[in-house]
Amino acid sequence: MNDKFFKLPLEKQRRIINAAYKVFSESSHKKAPMSEIADESGISKALLFR
Repeated sequence: MNDKFFKLPLEKQRRIINAAYKVFSESSHKKAPMSEIADESGISKALLFR
């Protein structure tokens, strides 16, 4: 994680982390699409990559 992540509101950080846990638990790390994590957390894929 980089500094930009920690500048996000705490609730948004939690949504991203919880979404990542869910997606990774349902599929392997090689098959977990970033778009699914973004959708699950309610943010854009571009924001997730930033």
